[in-house]
Amino acid sequence: MAIKRVIQLDDKGCGIACVAAVVGRSYTAVKRTSFAQGVHSYVQPYSTDIYELRSLLACHGIVSRPVRFTRSWKRIKELAIVGISRDLRYGWHWVVYVPGTGRGYVRDPSPTIQSARRVDFHRMPVRLYVAIDTTS
Repeated sequence: MAIKRVIQLDDKGCGIACVAAVVGRSYTAVKRTSFAQGVHSYVQPYSTDIYELRSLLACHGIVSRPVRFTRSWKRIKELAIVGISRDLRYGWHWVVYVPGTGRGYVRDPSPTIQSARRVDFHRMPVRLYVAIDTTS
């Protein structure tokens, strides 16, 4: 499964970047769609909650499953956008989990993360995720 890393261009733009990675578009294009569809306002920060995330995926024709809660990366078996590192003011930091043979890996949109492919799961406490339906 070829999911390219998309770097967030705004402070709290990780949700937009994750959707961009899943749909294979640029951060700017997905951000534009987000504004046009009323998912986000033009006022920063562009933090994305679970409902906005699913709405933005739907705007791009992507079917997502309802949120699931877990504390184990091993329970995630499919392509998913995962909430890690909750910030009480802005919500979750979103990353993309890409399944693979064995464990899979994470595409983290944060510009401070050097690696395009993260496997340091012990440093990313998972709490919830939205699975992407890849059969549609």
